[in-house]
Amino acid sequence: MKTLLIINDNTPEAKHAAEFALVIAKKLQANIMLVNTVAVPWMAVEKVPAGHISKTDMAEHPVSEMLHHLNALNEDETSFKPGIEEFDISKMNEGEVTELVNRNHIWMMIKGMPDTMPAAAKSSLNIHTVLNRVLCPLLLIPAHWQIKDIERLAYIADLRYCRIQVVRFLAAIARPWHAALSIAHMSANGLPDMAEKICPYCF
Repeated sequence: MKTLLIINDNTPEAKHAAEFALVIAKKLQANIMLVNTVAVPWMAVEKVPAGHISKTDMAEHPVSEMLHHLNALNEDETSFKPGIEEFDISKMNEGEVTELVNRNHIWMMIKGMPDTMPAAAKSSLNIHTVLNRVLCPLLLIPAHWQIKDIERLAYIADLRYCRIQVVRFLAAIARPWHAALSIAHMSANGLPDMAEKICPYCF
């Protein structure tokens, strides 16, 4: 089963992204791994499934506000309910986070993104370093993007170097929504456009 990883830095943007991630998880019938990149306050204990045991065997466990929120949204639905696990990675370095992502075969990472990035803002996790070492993409959710069904997806690439793996991945996302998928051509830097006529005497 697919697993979506939500990066929680305890911001309103992260909460918004987590809500959309839950929508995606329900549609794709995927599980969720919620990872906290900063120390977050813990709410009172609530009953949650302990590990991979049956849902009828519940254990009391301290949960963060984000997990409590996602569990509440998850219970409001009668459709597929994703399993949600929470991890504290606030003390992990990029190498350890990379190992966590690869070991759990994460299908996609999801992160909230503010409309404007403050000049002094610094994250404890360098997500670019992690992206260079994992085999899954990162979906950035703008802070004020409306949560709704996916209607259209576009892959912008030089068609001479179009990656079929990317097309297949986007098709897997689009299929449950019956969304349109477009592949738009943009010539790579330094290469002539495919529509240009090349002089036969210029070789």
